[in-house]
Amino acid sequence: MSQIFLVRHGEVEGNYGPKRTFAGWGDKPLTEKGLRQAQAVAERLAHEPLTAVYTSDLKRALHTA
Repeated sequence: MSQIFLVRHGEVEGNYGPKRTFAGWGDKPLTEKGLRQAQAVAERLAHEPLTAVYTSDLKRALHTA
């Protein structure tokens, strides 16, 4: 049976705190927490037999992927 894993990019500046903003197509980098989140996803999916990964071309998405 096929499986699909949907993963959102890690945290970027503006995703948290009182000054939350919408990044939209802005190319904000991952925060330190976002980098840790991306690493956690990598560890979780390390043993899955992935045949393809699809992502946007934004740095936050590419780095998470």
